[in-house]
Amino acid sequence: MALGGYGTGYYGQGYYGVDDDIPIELAETRGAVCIVEIQVAAVSTDSPYFTLGSDALGTGVLGPDGGEWLDISEHVVELSTAAGRSSELDPVDVGKATLVLDNADGQVDPLFSPLQAYLRAGNPIRIRGEVAGEDFPIWFGTIEDVDFELGYSPTVTLSCVDLLAALGGAELAELPAAQYESDLPGARLARVLDVVGFDLSRAELAAGSAVLASTVWGEAALATAQKIAMTEDGLLFPSAYGTLVFYGRDALLTRPRSVTAQAYFSDLPGVAKIEYEALRATYSLRTVWNDWTVKIPSGVEVNQYDQASIDRNRRRSQSRETYHLDDSGATGLAARLVRYFKDLTLRFESISTNVAGQPDQAALILGLTMWDMAHVARHYVAGTVSQQAVVQGISHRVTRDSWTCEFNLTTVPTPAEMFRLGSGRLDVNALG
Repeated sequence: MALGGYGTGYYGQGYYGVDDDIPIELAETRGAVCIVEIQVAAVSTDSPYFTLGSDALGTGVLGPDGGEWLDISEHVVELSTAAGRSSELDPVDVGKATLVLDNADGQVDPLFSPLQAYLRAGNPIRIRGEVAGEDFPIWFGTIEDVDFELGYSPTVTLSCVDLLAALGGAELAELPAAQYESDLPGARLARVLDVVGFDLSRAELAAGSAVLASTVWGEAALATAQKIAMTEDGLLFPSAYGTLVFYGRDALLTRPRSVTAQAYFSDLPGVAKIEYEALRATYSLRTVWNDWTVKIPSGVEVNQYDQASIDRNRRRSQSRETYHLDDSGATGLAARLVRYFKDLTLRFESISTNVAGQPDQAALILGLTMWDMAHVARHYVAGTVSQQAVVQGISHRVTRDSWTCEFNLTTVPTPAEMFRLGSGRLDVNALG
């Protein structure tokens, strides 16, 4: 059966075997098919296989890297991916993917295998879904670790990381003097990426609105980038297309996919409705934060709180350090956070759905990306509970006969919670 497929499989019988060098082609399927590919160099059809610059036989590659994408889906027993964040208060961290490959036929042995050279740390890997001939990127990154189980049921496990890993191990060398005062967040992020050698042609960076203080660097690149995004109250994340994306906070009010629901999740079947398997919601004080302190590089700390919420729910304090140039920007951020988190209310936190079991809705499910809006409804005899929510994180678990997708959600902020002074637009009057 095809990985994550619905019905019959689509793969050919061999994969660069002794008597089979016919390329694998997709056949007709119902619903979504999950495809895993690794970027490799041109394949050598001559034996012995080899890699230039290596004395190991059996690698099957001329040259160590680059080239076209090779489909390894036939070997994948199961995979899981995780990207994004749990809530809007968390920074987006390095995303992960884990793939388990069946090695009963020896095709992915550590030595003397035509695939051996492809399964090495640093190789780009991408996971995508295909629905009715249309591609839906799911996850993009590089192989981090390759672990071999060489017992009676041999397998190979690939542990992979997404593009944020390029920042994770990098340090920003301290500058001799403070620089870059009054940068906007997008410009400051571009500087960070340039310092660590990230290809800026693979970055899609909004300008943002927050005005940043000067910096001397001397910090970890990933932590700096995350703090820049938090200063803006925006979103920095690696896309499934292999790019690094930054949204300013205004994207929640101006981006078409963030202001109009892209999917309708329901516990009842219906045309264009996605049935979910699990919906997690909370009505808890752990989501109430009515007292916010923001500290900026000058040492100034600003505080905003809501006394009515404190009287109802007791004081619930949070703090954040930012790169704001002055206290007006920090005050605006603190005020927005108070408005959004001051009330005890029901919040939908995550939803999971079966991709393989809903072939007619697979394209809607796989098409959802970060900060897309979705409508979620739960029906009761007495009435319906529904919310508009935005996607904050996406995870997949795929086997050869199942495919589950889970979305981390947060309730959509109202225009009154997202405003900016100095704008000519209504309902966009945010401080900072």
